[in-house]
Amino acid sequence: MGRYGQYFAMPYSSKDFSASAASIQFAGIVIAIIGLFRGFWWTIALAFGNWFIMGFVAVSLSPVSLLAKSTVFQIAHDEIIDFITSQRNQKYAET
Repeated sequence: MGRYGQYFAMPYSSKDFSASAASIQFAGIVIAIIGLFRGFWWTIALAFGNWFIMGFVAVSLSPVSLLAKSTVFQIAHDEIIDFITSQRNQKYAET
């Protein structure tokens, strides 16, 4: 929970950060293509580095890829979601 707590504390933020990293990954390719047309051949190396770094960041921030890899995390995820749901239901039952 300590390492992957952000997935449960801010689930939509993690997904949004992952989508942003993927967008930056593809934007880097577009900028590299524009740079190639303008004669900046070194943009190939920058685009290559950007592609792999942002790809790694996008996958590491995605809770979906984490849950798909490990059944232990799936079980922990289900327990945490059940706890959050029960707390929410208790809160609404009191009001």
